Amino acid sequence: MTARSDYSRAGTPAAAPVPPLDRLLYLPGVTATVEPYYFDSPLFDDYERDVERRTGETEWDFAGLALAIGDGARVLEVGCGMGRALVHLAATTKAASLVGIDTSEPALRRARARADAAGVDRVEFVVGDFLAYNPGITFDAVLLADCTLNGFTEEDAVVALLAQVRSLLSPEGRVAVSIFDDGAPLTMAHLDGRVVVDSFTDRDDVNHLIIWSMRFDSTTALLHRTAAVPKAGATPGEPVPCVVSDMNDRIWTPSTLSPLFAAAGLSVVGKEPAILDSGAADGAPMTTLLLAVA
Repeated sequence: MTARSDYSRAGTPAAAPVPPLDRLLYLPGVTATVEPYYFDSPLFDDYERDVERRTGETEWDFAGLALAIGDGARVLEVGCGMGRALVHLAATTKAASLVGIDTSEPALRRARARADAAGVDRVEFVVGDFLAYNPGITFDAVLLADCTLNGFTEEDAVVALLAQVRSLLSPEGRVAVSIFDDGAPLTMAHLDGRVVVDSFTDRDDVNHLIIWSMRFDSTTALLHRTAAVPKAGATPGEPVPCVVSDMNDRIWTPSTLSPLFAAAGLSVVGKEPAILDSGAADGAPMTTLLLAVA
């Protein structure tokens, strides 16, 4: 098993895009390219950059994550992405060292640039499969920030991930898991059938439209999203090129994760509530759980 989230589906058939964007694969005059992993796509990376430039980065889980980090701690973040949390914590805590691991090299390039811009020098970013990660040391704090677990929709995959976290945790160490709080899925029913149109500017200063289509089942807490970008500057008489990426999430909460924590040998020892302050689920109740070896 590889610790690759369901955003990838590497090795499995791609799910059909969420309607009405599924029509893009068959419309005459459109050539659709399906990106297998959203965060590896340069075009969607440009979109994420532009959103951050316009709205600022989300900070809802920073306080909870910091609670896991003592002075002189060795810190590991699993699925660190573009370094949002790790660079902030390097600048605001007294951790001795901070390591972030992710499968996406494009995301890690942004993370390294972020660390350089912030002037922090205790941060290392590693590309690779977390389940195969063997650094030869344990960590005093292991972080799963900003709903990283949501990208893993199957219980077995979550337990395997958490068991690897536990194996890398020092005896008195803490795990911080930032997720939606209990009750959040019921507040997100409005996402089912929602279509959102946004715009962004890419790294070459070309403007694009991006269209999001969503399906959400509040019973299973499964969120299926498709993003599509009709690329600007199509040649007259030629098909319009369109880039599509498809993602699945499961909105994990403390109640649904409780048996999975136990299966991995972890128990909850603390909780820091928060409110989501951006995105389609703006206003949803959030929390960062602190875990220890059971």
